[in-house]
Amino acid sequence: MIKMPDKKVTIIGAGMGGSLLAIYLARRNFDVEIYESRESVENLPVVSYKSINQSLCVRGIRALQEVHLWDEVKKLCTREAGRIIHQKNGLLYQAYGEKQGLAEWSINRNDLNRALTSEMKKYPTITTHYNERCLEIDVEKREIELEHTTTKARSRLRVEFLVGADGIHSAVRKAMEQEGHVTSKLETMDWGYKNMYIKGPQDGVVPFQRNAFHLWSKKHAAVFGIPNRGNFFTCTITLPLTGPDSFESIQDKPSFEKFFSEYFPDLYPHLVPCVEDFLSQPATPFTSLYTSKWYYRDFCTLLGDAAHAVTIFYGQGINAAFEDCRIFAECLDLYYPDLETVFQMFETRRKPDTDVLADVCKARFIDLKDRYESPWFVSRSNVEMLLENYFPTKFHSLYTLIVHTTMSYAGAYKRYRKERHFVRSLGMDALVLGYTLTYVVRDFFRKLQKSENAS
Repeated sequence: MIKMPDKKVTIIGAGMGGSLLAIYLARRNFDVEIYESRESVENLPVVSYKSINQSLCVRGIRALQEVHLWDEVKKLCTREAGRIIHQKNGLLYQAYGEKQGLAEWSINRNDLNRALTSEMKKYPTITTHYNERCLEIDVEKREIELEHTTTKARSRLRVEFLVGADGIHSAVRKAMEQEGHVTSKLETMDWGYKNMYIKGPQDGVVPFQRNAFHLWSKKHAAVFGIPNRGNFFTCTITLPLTGPDSFESIQDKPSFEKFFSEYFPDLYPHLVPCVEDFLSQPATPFTSLYTSKWYYRDFCTLLGDAAHAVTIFYGQGINAAFEDCRIFAECLDLYYPDLETVFQMFETRRKPDTDVLADVCKARFIDLKDRYESPWFVSRSNVEMLLENYFPTKFHSLYTLIVHTTMSYAGAYKRYRKERHFVRSLGMDALVLGYTLTYVVRDFFRKLQKSENAS
């Protein structure tokens, strides 16, 4: 017989995944205690290099809609209807889906976290304890040890239902690993990122189109740019961590100016005021996390980055975490009070998808840094968007299936491979070749005209 547990949940981590899950649980009449090692996001500045932009798509939006929070969050967002690729010879605009009206929504991380924190305060059954670091978890005795980050006072609590939503360096996951219940694989790339913020002029707006994601792609570097509300523009600089033309090689103002003026001339004038921010912040490596098992018996489970961290290249980190919350709530509705079955079914539904997501995000990284300077790749991307526009029910790019549907990630990847095989059999490669030749010829004559004008 299944023992009916008290409807009490302890969540480690009051980030966005932990906060949204707390709201889902409170709406199901659970008492929720959250322990967060940092101070409240309400005490943090909206704009800082640690407060990167989040891109909300239909997956994350659906989860917010279920708890009636999307209307409020939407007010804090900037709508992106497509991407602008900054090429040597001008700008290339690619709409996400003109006929379908597809869009993504950019929001500052701290803005989103504030909105979640404000919503949690509406539920008297949610209690959040800040500056409480989880030091130790005894999964057999079902006890956690906490330490206040300021006073260093320690406490030990018994808990019955524990969720680890404490990020890629999760204390909950590490406790499960130490006991031999799970294994994890952390893959760290030799590339990383830094964030910079370009302020718009006082009497104008940000210097780039506001309703699009911007991409500057080079063989050895890439910059992603997103306009924000509040008249500033977020740039994520991605570079190798070491070697020539890397974060390691840009250590002072002269090297900063040389690098960005040479490789990103249209962006460089707007980055000059940000040089000190760039030099003072550490580079964050790109990391993927694969975890063999997400739960232990009927005691604890993992959620979000604690279980499946992915790189930023589809903008799915926060969307996957929010989708976790929605699907966990569905499993809870179906199988509670059998918590072990809740945890097991949650892992069964999500782990294959998030493993696929981590893989396609790594592949997307290669596309963004290496291939957007390739006429063939850009032509293939344009042909896929053309096919998608004219045959919206027959063909979808992988980007659309991952970002603009709520289809499972594994199902999205399988469907893309099937549809791409079909259109290639109908002559897609010939169409791409035609686009590529047109691109190359146009570029040749543009350079020729430019040379004649210069002489």
